[in-house]
Amino acid sequence: MGKLDHIPELTGPETYFAWKREVTYALGVEDLWCHVADTVDPDDVLGSASFKPIPAAKTSPTADESKAIRLWLINDLKAKAIITRRLSVTVQQLISTHHSVTARDAWTTLATHFGRIDMGSQHVVRQSLYALQMKDAADASNYVGQHCVLRERLKLRHETRSVFEDND
Repeated sequence: MGKLDHIPELTGPETYFAWKREVTYALGVEDLWCHVADTVDPDDVLGSASFKPIPAAKTSPTADESKAIRLWLINDLKAKAIITRRLSVTVQQLISTHHSVTARDAWTTLATHFGRIDMGSQHVVRQSLYALQMKDAADASNYVGQHCVLRERLKLRHETRSVFEDND
């Protein structure tokens, strides 16, 4: 079993939040979360964004600048590989394989597509929670996993609503 095999496959909105949680942890463990984060916080070393280095003279970078750019690109590709490793064939079509598409671009694309929370989807989540039943003792792991994912989606909706209400 590979070290990223625990990440659930992202097949659509129903698996997005569980997939996102595990990929976030994997990127953090590999010290690659900085390639996805989009804010710079001096108090949060792991959570601060990393951006591609830009040479002082764009047409003629020094050897050290070229080395820094190359290292950043390699690490960004590693982060993108973790993000795209457990995507269904359909979801893979959303992310370009070209190296100019960064890990942050891939993350943002997936979040935009699958991370949306609206009232209609919340109703569906609540109905799914109410209808969720454990078949037998062997189904416990599946039941708990589905329950956790559904609760996480409801919690995210509540947090999102609170942020918007605070800004009014």
